[in-house]
Amino acid sequence: MSEELELYLDDLNEEAKRRVLEFLGVERPEDLNLDVLPLTIIPKPEERLKNQHSTS
Repeated sequence: MSEELELYLDDLNEEAKRRVLEFLGVERPEDLNLDVLPLTIIPKPEERLKNQHSTS
């Protein structure tokens, strides 16, 4: 399993895609390479963080 989660524009529904492109001020994903680059990368929480949440 990967140590990080990459989220791409294609992972979003059509409404969310439209909102992201509008927010960024572009008409096409290709204008900012959003057709090939992730929107965000979320690192996997460290083990100690998971343990803190399970004991709360």
